[in-house]
Amino acid sequence: MKRSVRTGCPYCGTGCGLIAEVENGRVAAVKGDPLHPVNRGATCRKPLALPEALTAPDRATQPLWREALDARWRARTWRQTAAELARRLRDTCARDGPDAIAF
Repeated sequence: MKRSVRTGCPYCGTGCGLIAEVENGRVAAVKGDPLHPVNRGATCRKPLALPEALTAPDRATQPLWREALDARWRARTWRQTAAELARRLRDTCARDGPDAIAF
């Protein structure tokens, strides 16, 4: 079964709209959404490679975490990772102010 799904681009944060062509439960192709007000059908190269990126053999399938820059990456649960990130963001904001955090 083939269908089109309107979605947002996961990359830079501009907010572009995409149309993903889904076939047998997998993204087969991606193009810019002509009805989306941000990009009006245009897109950069990054989202066009999503079908390959989603099935790459080296794609991360779970969060990886390391306690220090010289430590090894270790698998963690999403719950552990999200909680630790939230704690660290709160600590940074309390210590250095809200302008210390940017995405």
